[in-house]
Amino acid sequence: MSKKRLKGLSLFASAGIGETYFKDAGIDILVANELIKQRADLYKSISPDTNVVCGDITKDEVFESIMNAAPTPLDFLLASPPCQGMSVAGKNRHQQSLEADQRNYLITYVVKTIKRLAPTYILIENVPTLLKIQLNYAGKMRTVIEMLNMEFGEQYDIDSKVVDSSDYGVPQVRLRAIIKMHKKGTIWNWPQKNAHKVTVREAIGNLPSLEAGEKSNIKWHFARPHSEENILWMKHTPTGCTAFDNPVYFPQKKDGTPVKGYQSSYRRIRWDAPAPTITMRNDCIASQRNVHPGRELSDGTYSDARVLTPLELMILDSLPVDWNIPDNTPELLIRQCIGESIPPLMLKNIVSGIEELEDTDMKKTNKIKAISLFSSAGIGELLLHNTKVDIIAGNELLPKRAECYQHFYPNAEMYCGDIMDDQTKNHMIDIVKKNNVKMLLATPPCQGLSTLGKNKNQAHYEKDKRNFLVLRAMEIIDACDFDYILIENVPTFLDMYFPFDGEYLKLEEILNKKYSAKYTVDIRVLNAKDYGVCQSRPRAIVKLYKKGLVWGWPAMQPEIPLSKAIGYLPSLEAGQDSGIPWHYAKPQNNRAVLALKHTPTGKSALTNEVYYPKKEDGTRIKGFHNTFKRMTWDEPCPTRTTFSGSMSSHNNVHPGRLLADGTYSDARVLTLLETFIVSSIPEDIDFPKDSTDTFIRTVIGEAIPPKLLFEVVNKIGRE
Repeated sequence: MSKKRLKGLSLFASAGIGETYFKDAGIDILVANELIKQRADLYKSISPDTNVVCGDITKDEVFESIMNAAPTPLDFLLASPPCQGMSVAGKNRHQQSLEADQRNYLITYVVKTIKRLAPTYILIENVPTLLKIQLNYAGKMRTVIEMLNMEFGEQYDIDSKVVDSSDYGVPQVRLRAIIKMHKKGTIWNWPQKNAHKVTVREAIGNLPSLEAGEKSNIKWHFARPHSEENILWMKHTPTGCTAFDNPVYFPQKKDGTPVKGYQSSYRRIRWDAPAPTITMRNDCIASQRNVHPGRELSDGTYSDARVLTPLELMILDSLPVDWNIPDNTPELLIRQCIGESIPPLMLKNIVSGIEELEDTDMKKTNKIKAISLFSSAGIGELLLHNTKVDIIAGNELLPKRAECYQHFYPNAEMYCGDIMDDQTKNHMIDIVKKNNVKMLLATPPCQGLSTLGKNKNQAHYEKDKRNFLVLRAMEIIDACDFDYILIENVPTFLDMYFPFDGEYLKLEEILNKKYSAKYTVDIRVLNAKDYGVCQSRPRAIVKLYKKGLVWGWPAMQPEIPLSKAIGYLPSLEAGQDSGIPWHYAKPQNNRAVLALKHTPTGKSALTNEVYYPKKEDGTRIKGFHNTFKRMTWDEPCPTRTTFSGSMSSHNNVHPGRLLADGTYSDARVLTLLETFIVSSIPEDIDFPKDSTDTFIRTVIGEAIPPKLLFEVVNKIGRE
């Protein structure tokens, strides 16, 4: 099956070196922009099918030309804005100084482009300091990431890191800041690092030696001429060393006084490591780490007293040896373009993580098979199909929940039964072994554990077998060979005590005692509101993964307030139906409705002096301060519990809107649609036809929000 092809735009494109393998990856750059004509002309020569707009993007007419030429819809945007002027931003916060160098603000044209064209995928790259600099944006000093999150955090997943090209098959150490943005609901994984780093010897060791000024019969393999003094110094400089260390043949002026310089200059690179970063001054021996490694000769001197040839530079930058540049391309232009480029092989590795670019067969092959224990209705797993994990079987005790799980996941086996029964346990173990399952997801109930911290009496503990469910999961772990294990629960789960080897220990202590030799044990409490969910919901996340494997933690995301998540939906009063699927309001007690109509946003009706919640006989209802309470618009939704259908339960009432008569609208709990949205559940979810409102709210209330689970699982194989 052929891969989908993405239509792309490249800004600050130079000669387009970084895009060399984009077509192979499935991206067609149809439009590019470059300021310098010589580079733009070279881009056109290399990529004749691309419309290259040459000109200054800060000029309105050029910017509009780019926007008008860009494909719509735009699938992919690549931007490498120069940042020469940004280096002082962290040290000099004066507005006038910052505005004096407009190069600082070229990133804002990337922002303008995103606003205008809304690309599905965006890659911004530059030197590592890109992630640290601060610019005055919207009246405040902000980092680039802060700027992007402020503008696009609700529409895009935004992730960034500094990557080293030598980790991805490039025979060159080159650190680049990479910012990935992709529309929510799409997948873009970071690439796996290569276990082996390609050395200079492996890359160019087969090319014939050349001395300064010599030419070979191999295209682009010719040596620049150098001064006799430079040649002499370097001939006496061993591989990996600098001529400054020579006791006799050191860099010196005509009068014999030593030349002063950095230890990185007049230096040969090493054979048995990746090359150092190729700079724009790669034509000069006196510049940083530019000299060929050389080979020791019979007279004790070293060959190749010169900078690298254009061909050697191409190879070390991961360009193809048959790179299709015109034969008359100036040597210095080649050197400069390579020196300012991102290595194309690294860029290919990064964009290949876009799920749309993967072959369907490859997606299936790369999936990690998993089983789910204590599955409930499978709400938390709703987005896992967009990860590398494929849950092939689940186990649930309650038939109604098991039926719902099977409805959502018809291709998975659902085994309904008590995991404490050996028959159920052994069945799940058989599934693992027969299908080479490599991941376990377990979310054991913990209702029976609440007294453990206070009462450690064995007899009392054994009265509630639910207390042993996590230990039962460990029996399955012991019987199988999982690569990845995820246990999830409420945060207090980590403070509870479990019986182990004749004593009571916390879960982390038990896991380290049992598994630390085989697995990395990594535990955190994550709040869903920090990971793209409009809901404050802390969860204990326990990860175990085999030594040598990688499983990072997701990056935090800006909070989503209720106003952004559900503010666009029409108001409803109790008992009303909007006609929008799932957006209907439950009927409520008239006395409670009256009390809440007189309760402002963020307040509890219990504080009303007149319109307070009453019993049928008129007596005042007593309760906690967070009952009969409206949510606030400017914060994420409070935790959705299994009792989200009751106004008398915790923080369940819609924020409401102030009406002309001084009362407040929406005196009701959230509709199911609103509950879906604040729980990160797809709005088009199709529950079984016989699912009641109470059942749906209950299974949502007992589940981890699917976006949070997605973010955690999606980091498998990635730091």
